[in-house]
Amino acid sequence: MKRFQCNVGAGFALCFAMALCTGAQAQTIWHVDDDAPAGGDGLLWSTAFSDLQQALAMAADNDVIRVAQGTYKPTSTAIRTISFVLIEDVTIEGGYAGIGAPDPNDRDPATNVTILSGDIGTPGVETDNSYHVVKGGAGVTNLAVLDGFTVTGGYASGNQENDSGGGIFLLDAWPVIKNCTITGNQTTVEAAGSPGGGGIYCQFSALGVPAGEFLRIENCTISNNTSANYGGGVHALAGSHPAAVAIINTTITGNTATRPASGYGGGVHVRADALGANQLQMHLVNCTIQSNWASGFGGGVAAKTKGTSEIDLFITNCLFVGNGVGDPSATSLGGAIANVGANAMIVNCTFTGNEAGSNGGAYYTPADLSPPLSTIRNSVFWGNVAPAGGGHEIYVEPFTDVTLGFSDVQRDQSGIVGGGLQYEDGTFEETNIETDPKFEDPDGPDGDPQTVDDNNYRLSSVSPCIDAADTTSVPLDEFDVDDDLDPFELTPDLDLSDRVHDDPDTPDTGNPGPPGPIAVVDMGSYEFRPSCPEDTNGDCVVNVLDLIDVLLCFGLPADPDCEAEDINEDGTVNVLDLIDLLLVFGELCPCAGAGAQAQSLEEALEEAGLDEDDWNNFMDIMEEGTQEEKDNWHCWMTHYLSCHDPPFGTCNPPPPNCPDRDPF
Repeated sequence: MKRFQCNVGAGFALCFAMALCTGAQAQTIWHVDDDAPAGGDGLLWSTAFSDLQQALAMAADNDVIRVAQGTYKPTSTAIRTISFVLIEDVTIEGGYAGIGAPDPNDRDPATNVTILSGDIGTPGVETDNSYHVVKGGAGVTNLAVLDGFTVTGGYASGNQENDSGGGIFLLDAWPVIKNCTITGNQTTVEAAGSPGGGGIYCQFSALGVPAGEFLRIENCTISNNTSANYGGGVHALAGSHPAAVAIINTTITGNTATRPASGYGGGVHVRADALGANQLQMHLVNCTIQSNWASGFGGGVAAKTKGTSEIDLFITNCLFVGNGVGDPSATSLGGAIANVGANAMIVNCTFTGNEAGSNGGAYYTPADLSPPLSTIRNSVFWGNVAPAGGGHEIYVEPFTDVTLGFSDVQRDQSGIVGGGLQYEDGTFEETNIETDPKFEDPDGPDGDPQTVDDNNYRLSSVSPCIDAADTTSVPLDEFDVDDDLDPFELTPDLDLSDRVHDDPDTPDTGNPGPPGPIAVVDMGSYEFRPSCPEDTNGDCVVNVLDLIDVLLCFGLPADPDCEAEDINEDGTVNVLDLIDLLLVFGELCPCAGAGAQAQSLEEALEEAGLDEDDWNNFMDIMEEGTQEEKDNWHCWMTHYLSCHDPPFGTCNPPPPNCPDRDPF
């Protein structure tokens, strides 16, 4: 349907005439702000609704609902079955500045946090919360969009459909959910059926998803949700009709599936449950799946089929780190992935720091008399463990059909166990390697590999995984993960940079495919690109974080803790390194992804409450001051840069223990 926007001031007659002439559906933009006085009509910010349910009741085809920062609940009553219900062909957008802002239409969901909360009963008491914060039913397609919200406080503890989807419950619906944070939701029912999906539950029973369409979850964070059964973060279920789900550019972290001995999929559970020939297609593309836990199978992801049902599982450019599976009283399998019956294609993924209580620290597949076909390519398996069983990296039982190629796998001490594992071209050594991948910084600034949040799993310049994989295995960018409207390019890497980037300093040991201009792809979820020496923390941007690193090491020798900060490599971190960094401050390094953003020194100083004069005085002292002055000014400058506005943290009294008073 062709669309046009009819502004309120355009006049009814003009809008009506335009609709007749174009065959279009007129668009109304509704406004919601929890600070608005009662009685508004929602057509302007000055007359905004105060309740999102008012706008949902008014919205029609092609409408947009703009919601200002604040907290919105499905009901002011204690009726737990009331939810915010998605509407076909209606876009709901959070993150607006709203009433009182210089421009109420300024939109930034990260700053103007807009919360949809299920905490409808006694504040802070979970058991009387909404069963589902958001719902979508039959007839809702990709024309329905939920964009820019935090969904929290759902508590699915009831019967039938009220036992699943604490955050978002979708039944025969495939909307677009993007730029959302789904966090702190729960399901509490332990049962052998289908309950689950602490964060998001989607089931396809009466309707199937048309070919080429997907339930799309993109640019989201799904965190700290819990299911007492299946799928702590997401539970996708194909009942009697085909289903298709795509999770894109999304971080799935801290979710749990806790059913004793048989919790499936701490992060994501994919299940095809009917005995008929139904199919579920699941794509995980450019996702970080981190620190999720399940009691039985698949700390990160679990897939399970039943009868003649079928699952096609595609996982591309994903990082699996710090996921775990383990119930001390029972078998626990697949720290990162447990694949029980799915056809899986895993390409350019990195698995590290995952753990299974029994078998398959990273990947597990059981025996199957009618085995599905699975392929693992261009991936890195390193530093995963299964201490009580075998297959620290990969465990594949007999009577399975899993092929491994062009991957780096730590095979020592039972790294691979598998009667059903096959190797491309016959032997492991033909296309695979077993060499330390040399991640950029697997221990992080704190030196602790167990605290995965600050670790850097990009490839360093000496990694054997550079230019060592199979370019022909990289899928096309079907989901346009980098928003460049080019679905025919190779899917960009986890940084949203070009997936294939030749390193002239590394010999090509992989397969470039047919003769042509395409180079050899790297193994793992990140494509190597040289950083720049001034980027001391390896995030591919020269910014205030690098400046802080240099200041923290200022005056110290370039020992292992300060080696990166000695930019000019003269053996000491000094004012010359500071000057080198400042000359390129705010620049993006070659390794920066499409979403990387630079910040000027002026902006960094402003956020720290300082100005140009403060900085010039600081540099004068660092070049010509006494050692006592240098120590004091350096101490206070580091404090201001590292303690003020996000993303740099917050200052907490008392002031730092600097040698003298605050010179600023």
